[in-house]
Amino acid sequence: MFDRFSVIVNGLKGFGEIIPEDKLVRKLLYSLPESWDSNRTAIIEARDLKTLKLDALVGSLLTHEIMRKGREQEKKIMEKKEIEKKKVGIALKASQQESDSSEDEDEEMAMLAKRFTRFMKSNRGRKFIRKGDFKSKSKEEEIDQITCYECKKPGHIRSECPELKKKSFGRKNKLKAQIAT
Repeated sequence: MFDRFSVIVNGLKGFGEIIPEDKLVRKLLYSLPESWDSNRTAIIEARDLKTLKLDALVGSLLTHEIMRKGREQEKKIMEKKEIEKKKVGIALKASQQESDSSEDEDEEMAMLAKRFTRFMKSNRGRKFIRKGDFKSKSKEEEIDQITCYECKKPGHIRSECPELKKKSFGRKNKLKAQIAT
């Protein structure tokens, strides 16, 4: 910041402009950013701006800036240490939650077993054919080759036989009628 200020002042001096030292000190102080307000006020109150040299002002500002950066670095180091401490705490919390995840896995296994039993009940008696095991026959050809042991017709198996279902349906109705009377 001081470099830009000195370039401007030297340019004005090159054009023959004479600027008093106290005016340069005031200009430099008031050109500081808002974060330096407390320092500006302290310098104005503590020192006489008419006798203060520009080099002394720049020196004190640079000293303060170096001290400020040192404190910021210390804060960053402390924050990193705190974050590392928090990470340890998070890791412990995660290990506590592992027991919950094992319970979730048990529930998932139970649900998988239930689904598998339902699947097996819905596909009772049918053989499972893997994708690579069957020869280049279409499903229609395979169904046509299957013959029913009950009615001896192709296209279905005994458990899916429509005639057997008609017979069993008729028997159930007769039994219900007998029970009702």
